[in-house]
Amino acid sequence: MQKLLVYQSLWAMERRRPDGLEWTLPEKLEMIRGAGFDGAGVRFFDYKYAKEVTSFLRAHAMTWQAQCYPKTVDDLKPIIEHVKELGADHINLQPDVRPYRVEDCIPYIEGWRRLAHDARVPPISGEPVTTLAVPSLFMLTVAAFVLVA
Repeated sequence: MQKLLVYQSLWAMERRRPDGLEWTLPEKLEMIRGAGFDGAGVRFFDYKYAKEVTSFLRAHAMTWQAQCYPKTVDDLKPIIEHVKELGADHINLQPDVRPYRVEDCIPYIEGWRRLAHDARVPPISGEPVTTLAVPSLFMLTVAAFVLVA
């Protein structure tokens, strides 16, 4: 059975005010919980940060996606290791690359698919994470190249 989960990205809660005033991480997490979100989008390149956030979410029966911004195929490897330990509903891979032609995209897509397939990451839901959500313009160009391993 399908279930729609609505997440709030922690990145989107950065205020970036000129005076430097920011909400604390605990404030952000309580705001997300209080607003009724199912969970949060969590940047996973910072292990300590990801561990703190996922501990809160887990304690409150919430879920999360692992967000990452790799510049190379290998940049995904540490993210997968973090997901193996901390769990995730899925990996939201947002490439930090700028290929100009579709054929330049293929090595990235194939590499990330291979890593996802080989990792067989056990998520918090119990099913292996082999899905990479990749909301990038160059990925949309080759949308027929499915990212589910």
